[in-house]
Amino acid sequence: MLSTGSVLGDTKPENLHAPMEAMKNTACTAKSGGWLMSVLSTADIVLAIFAGLLPTLLGPKVAGLIASGFTVLGASAEQS
Repeated sequence: MLSTGSVLGDTKPENLHAPMEAMKNTACTAKSGGWLMSVLSTADIVLAIFAGLLPTLLGPKVAGLIASGFTVLGASAEQS
């Protein structure tokens, strides 16, 4: 059985209020926060379409090597 913690991310009690704290720290209302999420989601969809074209333009081998390189780079980045 799949727990909600693995689907929703970190659901430890001390981390459940992190989004609300971020909204307080940036003086963001629920209305503007929802608008911001919608705009960023739309931008992500547009960028994903162009990213999907990369294997067509570069070839699957080169695109795979680039993706692997970014994966290694992200995994080796210093954690904050």
